[in-house]
Amino acid sequence: MTEVHDLYIKLAKARKSIQAVAKSKTAEVGAYTYSYATLADVMHAVDTACDKEGLQWLQHTSVEGDRWTLDTMILDIESGTAASFHGPPGIVKSDPQAMGSALTYYRRYALVTLFGMNVTDDDGGQAHRAAVSPTQRTAAEDETRQIIAGLSKEDRTMFIADFKGEFGVGLSELPESRHGDALTYAKFWNDKPSETKEEV
Repeated sequence: MTEVHDLYIKLAKARKSIQAVAKSKTAEVGAYTYSYATLADVMHAVDTACDKEGLQWLQHTSVEGDRWTLDTMILDIESGTAASFHGPPGIVKSDPQAMGSALTYYRRYALVTLFGMNVTDDDGGQAHRAAVSPTQRTAAEDETRQIIAGLSKEDRTMFIADFKGEFGVGLSELPESRHGDALTYAKFWNDKPSETKEEV
């Protein structure tokens, strides 16, 4: 029990020391440009914080029927103690590219959530948004709204409540710097089986 306690203390220290991650990747969709942090950006920040505390992390997936889950494990190298954080189930996709994209989102979302990361904008992204009319939506917001529009009425109501619980505001009030996070959350939420959506 003491070793597990020590592991969580180290994890808390790693979370406290973790650096904000700049959104280094830029994507263009039509007239819109938005920036986001890649999985590699997030992994680098997590690695740096964990190294300071003698921690390592692993992620692995398991498949059962048409569902898959992602587990994130934190290991204390000194004691060999580990803690595993079980993610929500995703739906197995027949398209390898779609499946790879879903895995990337889940892995990034799991690390950002577990380490309480603050994903910030790069200067280029801020400069671009300053030049764009405030009446225009970012591509990430448009894609998020498309996901919402595709939900059933019941799921849409549930999503809006979950979204406000996660971000504190609705999508319309969310700062543009969080639109990439909102899109990640929407994809993550939409990929969950209906019976578990209220658990997000």
